[in-house]
Amino acid sequence: MEPYEEPPLHDHRDDPRVLRERAKPPPRERKPVCTLHHPRILCLHGGGTNALIFKAQMARLTKKLSPHFRLVFANAPFESPPISPLLAKVYNEQEFGTYRRWLRFKEEHPDVDAADAVRQIDASLKEAIDKDNAEGADGELVGVLGFSQGGKLAASLLYRQQIWEEKGLELPLGFKFNFAVTMAGREPVIALGPKEIYAPNVLPDAGEISSHGGVAVSVVQKLKLPTLHVHGLLDEGLPLHQGLLDNWCEKSSASVMSWYGDHRVPLKSQDIETLAWEIKEVARRGGVKVPKHNDGEYVCGLRLVPVSEFKGKQGFADQWVGDGEDNENIKDTGDGNNTRDAGAGA
Repeated sequence: MEPYEEPPLHDHRDDPRVLRERAKPPPRERKPVCTLHHPRILCLHGGGTNALIFKAQMARLTKKLSPHFRLVFANAPFESPPISPLLAKVYNEQEFGTYRRWLRFKEEHPDVDAADAVRQIDASLKEAIDKDNAEGADGELVGVLGFSQGGKLAASLLYRQQIWEEKGLELPLGFKFNFAVTMAGREPVIALGPKEIYAPNVLPDAGEISSHGGVAVSVVQKLKLPTLHVHGLLDEGLPLHQGLLDNWCEKSSASVMSWYGDHRVPLKSQDIETLAWEIKEVARRGGVKVPKHNDGEYVCGLRLVPVSEFKGKQGFADQWVGDGEDNENIKDTGDGNNTRDAGAGA
């Protein structure tokens, strides 16, 4: 039997594969897009969360919109318990700050005078814009976007603007919006000012519990300014979200995007792609100058679809949500990033 001999050591320094790997240039770091001079969208979080949490939840959409828009996140004026234990666990108060709300949505929330509530809401919105101005931002404020309770408020702000302008009144905030995006926003719209100004419409005021369905409401004048409604098809509040669209908005100025998800902000790439597309569309309908899309293909739902197929159609994302073969995976919330947004706000 021949004695065992160790194989000779291989000198990897001359290995072509190693040399090729070493010859590769280092990965180029992408610099973040400067948005200081972009048109701005004011973003309103849901009840029981706050601006910092909403900013984290919106990170993917913010990045997707950064070539065109700057997103400004406002903090609600009233403190609130967290909307859910899961949210409090993931977004702890020590790191993300006090949980807040725009409106009362539970009996235990302290009573507040309607006029005082409106003053504090307006002050919070103005504070967010002033803070952004101080950071060097000077883009025009063109839109308002809200999730859940923030979505209700976004529609209410646009409705107030329409009523005030029709009656020749000075806008309380000193600026106006070209469009609104309401994500999981419920009906009814809230009166952000004296109820008599809204007559003959009958609306609940900002001091009432916003989640009550028995409040007296009468809609004579519908919202005519451009709106985009984002509906999660698995959201338990979907009928109320659809009610905000059907009962409060003119069909000619409203569009809808439906996606397979529950009460949270969309996170998956195909949903973000579609949502960003729809936001640019509603902005354009509101008179905002946004670069035109290429008439090629883009990700819509779960497959590539030629944009030309949908020209002239509103709310096409609601009509095209993917192939049936993908529906069996609808309830898969993905990794921990999706879990972070369960119960994202009232």
